[in-house]
Amino acid sequence: MGWEDYQISNVDEGMSTDVYKLVKNKDIFFLRIMPEGENASSQVLAHNLVSAKGVLVPGCIAYEDFSSKLQGRSYMVVKDIGGWSLEKQIGELGAVKDNKLINQIVFEAGKQLAIINTIPVRGFGKISREQKEQKFLFATEKNY
Repeated sequence: MGWEDYQISNVDEGMSTDVYKLVKNKDIFFLRIMPEGENASSQVLAHNLVSAKGVLVPGCIAYEDFSSKLQGRSYMVVKDIGGWSLEKQIGELGAVKDNKLINQIVFEAGKQLAIINTIPVRGFGKISREQKEQKFLFATEKNY
């Protein structure tokens, strides 16, 4: 995709994967590198399923499972959806900068989470990041 022209910086807040911000002019993307042995397909599928239900998630523009370019690690590149973290809205020692705004953010996040929880998952536990199926999400355990 010609990423060599982009400025690349590490994103180090609240992520479970290695995330890098890619910036060129007004274009902003995020490169998410999955932990070793995990595919990106599962996350791409999850993004697509929740997005189809109206959840605000970044769209995936590229991904590859077990890329030879990244020593066998999987990756996905997603669009920037703007905004800021709730953490940035709360100052030092938990001092609230704008209580009304925080309440709105938390309320909206709850609505989004309620929609996410309607997505069917086959099985029990964490989402499997090793699945090959591309129509349904599978959990790591068949039952509880």
